[in-house]
Amino acid sequence: EDIVYSFFDIISHKIISVCAFKTQKDMDKLFRKIRAGYCHIIQKQSYMPIQEQVKLNLFPDGILNADSKVTYAP
Repeated sequence: EDIVYSFFDIISHKIISVCAFKTQKDMDKLFRKIRAGYCHIIQKQSYMPIQEQVKLNLFPDGILNADSKVTYAP
């Protein structure tokens, strides 16, 4: 349901996760579960919530259309 990617840093023993949630309640629910289940291991938690994601489009309008023709200058 939620998208979660986690990375473990062997040198510093940190887990870095990237998650996508439908609501803030879903995010809160997951972090509370993690805290409850692993409170004896976790020394510190920090979060950096991002409310929106900017779409970066490197292609000009119309270049990805099937009808458009791309020509290259010599």
